[in-house]
Amino acid sequence: MPPWPMEPPNRQRLAHGSTGERRRASVQEEHRMTTVLIDDDAPLLTVLVDIHLEPRKQSDFVAGVTAMIAEFTSQQPGFIASAIHASEDGTRVLNYSQWRDTATYERFRDHPEAQRRIAALQKLCTLMEARVMPPVALLEQAN
Repeated sequence: MPPWPMEPPNRQRLAHGSTGERRRASVQEEHRMTTVLIDDDAPLLTVLVDIHLEPRKQSDFVAGVTAMIAEFTSQQPGFIASAIHASEDGTRVLNYSQWRDTATYERFRDHPEAQRRIAALQKLCTLMEARVMPPVALLEQAN
């Protein structure tokens, strides 16, 4: 397969929007709005998964992680949203996900189905590293 194209592919809406937050970062995807909360005071858990891979495997990885989130992760209690970012050179993928709290994320992570799917995805990459990274500062566009 060729490396990831320079133009982004059609995006899928995979996250559930939140309401009532004080600060939001919204992304328009195919005329839909998906809201991902970015708030340095919110008690949400943010997990960043950094993936390194060969360019020829990036599109397969993105398809696999997208299917996992749509079919399994999005159904798990405590899951809020996930955004998948793919580098233009095909060597990296970043998954930004949000969970209600540590306990719900750990239940997902330890679930046998999650472990099975993650193991399959790991075969496509040279490194997959997940880190909990709460926001420490929020900068917004000046008015």
